[in-house]
Amino acid sequence: MSKKKLSFEEAIAKLTVIADEIENGEIGLEESITKYEEGMNLLSQCQEILTSAEQRIIKLRPDPDAKRPGKGT
Repeated sequence: MSKKKLSFEEAIAKLTVIADEIENGEIGLEESITKYEEGMNLLSQCQEILTSAEQRIIKLRPDPDAKRPGKGT
């Protein structure tokens, strides 16, 4: 598998294809294992992308404990 970083959407699309290939039972055991490994790598990449996105969102959210002007604290 190429080490090129895919977008989240591209990785999900590839995961869907891999799952379909494994589930249809038309590939052999060794190829199924290879596809499974590729899928796990893609899953890890998707998790990294989601974690990064979550951190970006957390940074953008206002601090709920911060005093807001006009709240009369």
